[in-house]
This record gives sequence, structure tokens and C-alpha cells, in this order.
Amino acid sequence: SFRHGRKKTLYGLNPAFAAWGAALLRLTGKRRPSSDADATLARLGYWTDNFAAYYYKFDPRLGYEGTLLAVRDEFRRLHIPLGYMQLDSWFYPKSAADRWNTGGGTLPYGEYVYRADKELFPQGLAAFQRELGLPLVTHARWVAPASPYHQQYKMSGNVVIDPRFWASTADYLHRAGVITYEQDWLDHYSQTAVNLRDPAKFLGEMNSAMAAQGMTIQYCMPLPADYMASTLYPAVQTIRTSDDGFQRARWDHFLYDSRLATAVGLWPFSDPFYSHDLGSVIIS
Repeated sequence: SFRHGRKKTLYGLNPAFAAWGAALLRLTGKRRPSSDADATLARLGYWTDNFAAYYYKFDPRLGYEGTLLAVRDEFRRLHIPLGYMQLDSWFYPKSAADRWNTGGGTLPYGEYVYRADKELFPQGLAAFQRELGLPLVTHARWVAPASPYHQQYKMSGNVVIDPRFWASTADYLHRAGVITYEQDWLDHYSQTAVNLRDPAKFLGEMNSAMAAQGMTIQYCMPLPADYMASTLYPAVQTIRTSDDGFQRARWDHFLYDSRLATAVGLWPFSDPFYSHDLGSVIIS
């Protein structure tokens, strides 16, 4: 800081981030969410994404639904209250095979349809959520080249920009007790064509549909442009600021990228961690 007469002027990276972010928020009118704005911020949640215990695997004696119900019961036995549960990319069918357990992180293995896989959830996602008794957070990829969505909706790149899709998706998730929609792979496949219209259409229709159902959005694997664009979208409240599997190797990225997130009114979100990793628990 430097004092000149009666006016104190702050210099440095932190004041620059703060002033820049505040200017963006004033320009768009977005308000910073509180630290307990939704359950993902206010409560402990159980996650099933990459590096987690039940990422594309489950107890074969119980099935996927039964395994997650047993997890809930174990937390209850330990008197640890869960606020929600996250379902990762395993929960919906992918690729031309239209199955939950196909794939990897390449273009053909995007969403076939964005609905709970019938093999895993024979009664549907809403029925599972009612039995679980916890709100859900649901992960989303890009759209697979073989998906029928290409014929049903207006697409750009590997994502849907049609408001009909987003309204239908938000309604489906809301009816299944979903409180947060997690859009992943924003730095890679979950992108539109490169032009001046479609990126805003993709993120904007997503925001409008989820907000209309009272749901929030989390950006995952974001680009700097996604951080800045979030200032246009009130439903976007959290953003992943480090790579998969929170551990010591992720701390530096998490802390530095969190400064960018905080500047633009987002809550930085670490990837899940194991309870025995005390350092990651504290940093997160």
C-alpha cells in the first residue's frame, strides 16, 4: 500500500484482482452468494467422482443403488450428517453403446442421453433419491457424436444450445431432488463452435433453466473465460479450481486459482478428499 496525502492507494496482485472482479460484478449486477448459499457450501457431501471409492465401481452384492444407500447408512451410524450426495458420469449412459460403463475421456464417450441409466436405476433417478433421502448433485459431460440429441435439438460443437433441452433437463433433475448441476470438461469437449454467439447461448440457457428450477450450477475444468462469463449467470455459485483427486499435489493450483474465483464472486471448490488426509481436509 502507498499513502498519498489523505488517500490510501493499494497496489499489488490482490487489490488488482479485487478491483477487476468487483468491476465485472458491478457491470453485470451479479451478487456474490453467501458462504451457505446452498447445501454444497453449507454441508458435508459424499462424492463419487474420479479418485473416489465408488467411481465406476460398487459392491456387486448390493448394486450401485444399494452401495450408495449403505454409504448413507454408515454415515448415520457414525453420527456424521450428510447434506447431499454427488453422482458422477457413471450415472448416465454414454457413447454409441448407450451404456453407463463405456468409455473414458475421449469424444465418443460423451452423454448418449442425459438420464439415469436404466440398468443402474431401474425405477428411475427420482425413486432412488426418495429412498436415499438426500439432495443430489449431478455431473454432466459433453454430448456424444452418436447421441440422438443431434437430431432432436440445436447443437453447437459438442453441446446443446437449444432452450428446449435445457428446460427439459432442469425439470427432470428438479423432480429427482437435484440441487446442483455440475458441468464438467469445460476446458475440452464441453464447448461450442468458436463464434460470438454460441458460447453465451450454451452457458446462458443452462443458467436460465437451472435458475428457473431453483438449482445452482458448478463449473468444472473451467477455462479463464468461464470464470469471467460466470459473472453473467447468478445460478453459477461454485467452481472447481484444481484437478481431480484433492491431495498435496493440487494445493498450489487450488489456492492460486481460488484467487481468480473469489474475485469474480464464485466460491472455489476443491475436488473430494479422503478423511485421513488431514492436510487436504484443512486446505479444502
